[in-house]
Amino acid sequence: MKKFFITSIVLFCMMATGLFLLYRQLDKPRREMVRAFGDIIEVYPTQGSSADGWFIAAPDNDAMFIWNNMGMSINVNIKEFADAGLDISKLDGNAENGRLIYTTAPYINPDPEPQPEPFAQFKNNMKHIKSYTGYHIETDSYKVEIQEGSTFNWAHNIEKDTNTGEKQYRDISFILSPEPLIAAGVDPEKVDSWEYIPITYFDGVETLEVYKFVKSFDIENSGLYKNTKE
Repeated sequence: MKKFFITSIVLFCMMATGLFLLYRQLDKPRREMVRAFGDIIEVYPTQGSSADGWFIAAPDNDAMFIWNNMGMSINVNIKEFADAGLDISKLDGNAENGRLIYTTAPYINPDPEPQPEPFAQFKNNMKHIKSYTGYHIETDSYKVEIQEGSTFNWAHNIEKDTNTGEKQYRDISFILSPEPLIAAGVDPEKVDSWEYIPITYFDGVETLEVYKFVKSFDIENSGLYKNTKE
């Protein structure tokens, strides 16, 4: 009886260890996403507070990525799109105070209390939004899908594209789905500070090329780079 009990304990421990290792392997992509985002905010300014939420802004402040305990969003200056023909009345309720607001839907609300630090809050959010995240092999970047095909992307490695070995020039990218904006009157060719370019995606079956509005920048050349190696 004693031998059977010991054998059972050993088998249980082996199964538990196996399941833990399997979980670690399956969870590795999420952990890499979090690690890469931590590398970003280590060298690029994060603003905000635990009460109001944290955000990263593009160097021209025309786009922001915001995260808090309720969700994540992209906040975009509406002026340039308005200058390119945007009729705000034709948008589906995501314009507010001169900004375009794209939010994760539904709100993820992972925890009632906000985390005290920006990285801790992002890490906590990522536990709850796996279906919104992904990896874009063409730019060697991770992404969170915010709304209507719009994403916030950050580099796997801010030093280089690990697929090509070349310099990574798109450390942070704000990517907007153009269809709602074009339907509301925007002429893509008149939007100056956003690229209107084709983005290649693999949807699991075939490779697709889809046009997006893209605002990307290289942190080291942004004028806001914090050299932590000195």
